[in-house]
Amino acid sequence: MRIVVADDSAVMRKIVIRTLRQAGYGDAMIAEAADGEELVDIAVNDDPDLVLSDWNMPVMNGIEALRAIRAAGCGVPFGFVTSEGSDVMRQTAAEAGANFLIVKPFNADAFAAALGGHAAVAAPAAPVPVGTQMTLPAPKLLKDTLDGLLGKDVQLAPRSKPLTSIDAVGGAIALYVDDRNRTRAVLGWDVSAAAYAGCAFGLVPVTMATSIVKEKWLPKETVDSVYELSNVLSAALIDAGNPHVKLSTLYHPAAAAPTDIAKALYAHYERMDFDIDVAGYGTGLFSVVVLG
Repeated sequence: MRIVVADDSAVMRKIVIRTLRQAGYGDAMIAEAADGEELVDIAVNDDPDLVLSDWNMPVMNGIEALRAIRAAGCGVPFGFVTSEGSDVMRQTAAEAGANFLIVKPFNADAFAAALGGHAAVAAPAAPVPVGTQMTLPAPKLLKDTLDGLLGKDVQLAPRSKPLTSIDAVGGAIALYVDDRNRTRAVLGWDVSAAAYAGCAFGLVPVTMATSIVKEKWLPKETVDSVYELSNVLSAALIDAGNPHVKLSTLYHPAAAAPTDIAKALYAHYERMDFDIDVAGYGTGLFSVVVLG
């Protein structure tokens, strides 16, 4: 199967591609386009099986690209992956010939549901059986994933002391569940780690990140970025040979997490704790815990 992923953000293309892999399309050959013109060229000339495109792109936006593709007589299944999903946009997309629209933030389930709802899109391969026990991912796997997402060097220095509830004030807790909705992993960001990683991901200046750290409160845009980061980090958990897990909830502030989730983050023994340093931004505390 051949899929085209179009987005002017290289980071977002990586997130879409990784989510496709999580949704079961791990064997697909994936081409990338950075704008609408590149997308049209690939779609019309390379005969792909599926297109996933952002709406807002330079040179030619997604809706213009879709209209050009359909005008060329190309009926490739086409879906938008965009940050907006108003009724007007959905109607405009459908009238132009789009098959579906997925709104960010998204996860593997959203992709599987959207793609599986269209007979023209090949069904994903059956998941490879894995063990039932959760194991911690290699630090290098976490680092490589974060390096790719942020487009910056990320250093993870192991620390002997676990994250505490005091450390986590203003930060966020990510909860991961398996296909039976059982809690299998928890990831903790203190406010500094969340602010620096989230702002680097969102291309927000370091001065803004520093201000967030001082105020010990993450604005919605930064929370959304941390959600995206946590969502993709589920792939690092899966790549470690674990059962399929997905991001269920991002709790912000950290104190909003249920007692059992907080207890797992602060006291569970199967864990890794790091000082995370995002080049050009700063250092925070970052913890990964697996259960069962």
